[in-house]
Amino acid sequence: MIHKNKLEEWGFLHTHTFALDDITSIPVCAALAETRAVNSVYLWLSQLSSDEFEVMYVGKAGKGIKKRLKEHQNGFKRSPTGMKSANLIRQLLAQKKTLSIYTRECAEIQLFDFTINAYSAEEDALIQGLNPKWNGRK
Repeated sequence: MIHKNKLEEWGFLHTHTFALDDITSIPVCAALAETRAVNSVYLWLSQLSSDEFEVMYVGKAGKGIKKRLKEHQNGFKRSPTGMKSANLIRQLLAQKKTLSIYTRECAEIQLFDFTINAYSAEEDALIQGLNPKWNGRK
């Protein structure tokens, strides 16, 4: 579980929401905010109350969230893992719950003599700290 204040403190913005396509029942993402094509981490969150969310999934987007969500949407139709994710999303939305996507652009860090983007480390930290329900499922 995560509180809305923590999302704001960590720099996450509500950028997208999931809905089901009326004809195919495949999950689709609706953009709520403009995003840049930069390294990012994102959370799939199901709202429990006005200020509390259940963390369903944590991911990273190397070329921006818009591109990564398009990859997810293609996977919902074509890959075994993507189809499992689509089924989990369908089940959640069928319970009249919401599934929102919160995104933050990642920091760059200096390591040795190199500047690198920390999006992989940020994803690992968020998975370890938030224990999302759908990461690492079999």
